Amino acid sequence: MNVLIVKTSSLGDLLQIFPTLSYLKKRGATIDWIVEKRFEELALAHPDINAVITIDSKAWPKGLLNLRKMPHYDLVIDLQGNCKSGLVTFLAKAKQKVGFTLKTCAEWPNVFATNKRYCLDLSANAAESYLQVVQKHFGDTVPFVYRGTELKLTDPVPDVSSEAFMICSGSAWPSKQLLPTTWKKIEEALNAPIYMVSPDQRLPLPVWQALMRKVKGVIALDSAALHLCATTNTPSFSIFGPSNPYVYAPEGDHHQFFWGTCPFNKQFERRCPILRTCSAPCTKQIDEDGLIDALLLWCL
Repeated sequence: MNVLIVKTSSLGDLLQIFPTLSYLKKRGATIDWIVEKRFEELALAHPDINAVITIDSKAWPKGLLNLRKMPHYDLVIDLQGNCKSGLVTFLAKAKQKVGFTLKTCAEWPNVFATNKRYCLDLSANAAESYLQVVQKHFGDTVPFVYRGTELKLTDPVPDVSSEAFMICSGSAWPSKQLLPTTWKKIEEALNAPIYMVSPDQRLPLPVWQALMRKVKGVIALDSAALHLCATTNTPSFSIFGPSNPYVYAPEGDHHQFFWGTCPFNKQFERRCPILRTCSAPCTKQIDEDGLIDALLLWCL
């Protein structure tokens, strides 16, 4: 079975479909993946991916030229559900094109590109909800247990203590970021060796993941770093603000989180509706005492 995965969004979103890729591989699928050019490194390092097709949506329409090289597939699965992915899915060659229903896709025109549509559970954990869509297509009700994915390494991995905690302080959104003084209190509370990954540090993703597998635990914001940790068996502690940790935090008892409160008392199911336009200090005014208490309970 030759399968094409259409998922061309942010790095964190790409990492959330790793359980789905493992599931398809277990079913014997040969998997090709369409990604944005800037995330080609991740797709090429994935051990379950047969071929990577890149697009550059910022260079429209020239950036779609690679789509002309696509072979015919048994199945195309659109796990993004917006207009961009819909165009890619429409251009792909396959009799069966799986996607989301009208009510659950991100942008409604996407439904015109698919012919097998399934409800995306918007209240479920994001990684699990993508997996459920694919399992529904195969009529599979048996729970699938994801065991992690080890990215292929081409660079050396630095030494790090197995007793160290990795702190990943970066996030693209100011409303998700912590104050430097809060990070300092976290370091002091851990009272252990720290491996700091700063926002401007550019580690190759396979190296970053390999380092995560070596350390005792990872502390991160709701960011790509957190979702990369979820592809390993390393425990994580995450700090959330304008997004719902019950949807976006990794699943499992070894993954814990602390959720700050919205200064505007916004209620939301997945992400705050004003996340991309709001400059509120969602996590900068976080309850530091409560955060440290939760952190210490996790690392005991």
